[in-house]
Amino acid sequence: MKVNSADPTLFSNIGSNHFVKPDKAQLSGLSPAFTLIDSIKQWVWDTIALDWNNFHKTTDYTYDSANRITGYVAQDWNGSAWTKRFFYQLTYDANGDLSTELYQDWDGNAWRNSTLFKYTFDVDNNLLSRTGQYWNGSFWVNSDRFIYTYDGAGNQLSGLIHVWNGSSWDNDSRYFQTFDANNNQLTYHVQGWENNLWVDIAQYLYVYDAQDNLLSITYQNWDGNNWLDFFRSTYVYDANNNRISELNDYSDGTSWINNWLYTYTYDANNLRIHQLAQNWTGSAWADQVYYTYAYDANLNNSYELRQMWSGTEWVKSDERTYIFDTGNLLLSAVIKFYNQDGITVQFADSTYYYFRVTTGTHSIANDDIDMNVYPNPSKGKVTISSSLPIISMQIFNLQGQVVHGFGGHSARETIEADLSQAGNGMYFAKIVCEGKTYSKVIVIQ
Repeated sequence: MKVNSADPTLFSNIGSNHFVKPDKAQLSGLSPAFTLIDSIKQWVWDTIALDWNNFHKTTDYTYDSANRITGYVAQDWNGSAWTKRFFYQLTYDANGDLSTELYQDWDGNAWRNSTLFKYTFDVDNNLLSRTGQYWNGSFWVNSDRFIYTYDGAGNQLSGLIHVWNGSSWDNDSRYFQTFDANNNQLTYHVQGWENNLWVDIAQYLYVYDAQDNLLSITYQNWDGNNWLDFFRSTYVYDANNNRISELNDYSDGTSWINNWLYTYTYDANNLRIHQLAQNWTGSAWADQVYYTYAYDANLNNSYELRQMWSGTEWVKSDERTYIFDTGNLLLSAVIKFYNQDGITVQFADSTYYYFRVTTGTHSIANDDIDMNVYPNPSKGKVTISSSLPIISMQIFNLQGQVVHGFGGHSARETIEADLSQAGNGMYFAKIVCEGKTYSKVIVIQ
């Protein structure tokens, strides 16, 4: 069953045309049941015909008994029909951790193996290894391997990257991380494998205040003898621990030189509503980019606008509109990019999320708990706080892939998740507290 709970005509018009409304049933009674993604469809804006054209879709989502995604099919529009692109399949181990990811490509007649990823986890559900393989037409061939270690608090201490030479694994690179007593990251140290030796490459140094707010990040390169400053970011916060400024500067070898300055403002709910980016001219800060954010009644990020400074005025560059249902599930998104006049749409992408409803022990209940995600939107790190102890949590991207997980440790009422490496976009958090499952939407930008 495909259901659509968003009306495309709710979005603002582009030019003189309007959004074509797909003929699909409206979704009702969503909140008491567990909603599963049924399909995702994307359109692109035809700047000549001033209309939406089919572009890409993912369909045929399957789930296991625990409502975990086990597969879907991706298809592209060739101008007259949908053509299969790849088949994505997942398996899980007895603890519910991701075990394998399999990608198969469509050759015009059948699905053919393409790439395979295998995962292992420890008893605390920490990822221990990820092995990548590719299909050579007859059997799977190793490609690369990542191996991780952790401390007792679940902080990742090291990562080792291997590449396959045809018969065995060769060292490629590795990194080490350290943390303070509050589990704040203090260092990130990268080394490369050269001439059968580990050689320093770069490191990041982190500093925090008494409230665990990140005050600075310093990036340094190794010159063979010493660590040399390269660039630095420093942060300032208000009384509510909202980040209100970020200064990026670089080193000329003797002193720090201004580069970029970002300033942020927030509403009464501590949600970011404006962001100003300025570049240093050598004598003063010059306006460059201005962001505006808006939220719906449930505090979901519903609108984003980016404007560029022309020298005399702010000109619209791109904007994003999101619609959520009453259960805070993302239903649809429209992204529009403008040309230099700030009026004519140069490119646009429209995405709709279709759900099917299931009932059972894995029901979502968002009304009987005080749960918050902040900052949201975020540049990478988010904090999830709950009035009930969090037993486990998984964060998924829109393709159903797990990008962050927590579980196996003592239950916590506050968890920090670093999604800075996952990329910008929308993510879904599945959070388990005292036998109930809760959902939250996270935006990284």
